[in-house]
Amino acid sequence: MHMGELRSLSRKIFVCLSCVMAMGVAAGEPSDQLLSALSGRGIWIQTPHNVTSSQLDQLAAMGVHRVHIMATRDAGVSSDCSGANNTKETADLAAFERLIHESTLRKMQVIVTVYVRPRRDEIDRLLGTGGLVAWFDQKGVNLVEFDLEGSWSRSSVCGYASARDAAAALMNGTRALPGHPQAGVTTHLGRASDPKLGMEYADWVSIQAYTKCNAKSCPSFDDLQEGPGHRQSRAPGLLAFKGPVVVGLAAYDQKWTGHEIAEGMGRALVATQRLSESRKNYVGHSYWSSDWIFSSPAVREFLRQSQ
Repeated sequence: MHMGELRSLSRKIFVCLSCVMAMGVAAGEPSDQLLSALSGRGIWIQTPHNVTSSQLDQLAAMGVHRVHIMATRDAGVSSDCSGANNTKETADLAAFERLIHESTLRKMQVIVTVYVRPRRDEIDRLLGTGGLVAWFDQKGVNLVEFDLEGSWSRSSVCGYASARDAAAALMNGTRALPGHPQAGVTTHLGRASDPKLGMEYADWVSIQAYTKCNAKSCPSFDDLQEGPGHRQSRAPGLLAFKGPVVVGLAAYDQKWTGHEIAEGMGRALVATQRLSESRKNYVGHSYWSSDWIFSSPAVREFLRQSQ
């Protein structure tokens, strides 16, 4: 075979692989390793460069055995395809590497969580040689979680036929990396049935079922739809996903008038634990976020007492 023929064949193979990734391949049965990694308590590390060794020790003492490292910032909605890729990392690679190393020393499972939009330039940059997800794969992080919320669903689709096709390419492309990492999605209950997220291609879903009380929004503590304990219990009725599910819980804005912080957090946690007892695919819970936990002694005390 001549060199020109080889180049032609290589181009055809690349095009075929790209087509397959865009068509999408639904995730298979979860492995015991994945179920173990997602079980129990996790936490989203909001600002990776700020987390100290002492804080990781404190998290371990709160029963945390899984860290979701927020590796990029939300770039917002992209209204057209003319703008440049705006994916920004939350820390430098040295900080990520230190956090991976120190978490692993404490036998914590590491997940990398990444904001991304349905743009081929962003997805190619993350997954390609030297890209951030590819770098985490090289460092042995075999669980990648994509934060697909409004910035994904409301952005213009660039380089794909639909946002769902972009999600398929994103997750199948992740699984095709050399370390074959598994790919998950995190989103909130309001988008639990959004077809643009392509959750059928995910290996797991972290569904954010936050209950909180602040100046802008504070449902009644006993509200049967949005109150603590009730919102979490509604998750299976809103999320059709049959694979492993991690329930996202809030570690912020937990003070309802007439109630202690531990009461709201306790209701939410108990409801989540009951889901795990009644539904085998509800395997764990994770708190948003490290910044909030380390700013509230009351939250830290609740987590220590409730593990």
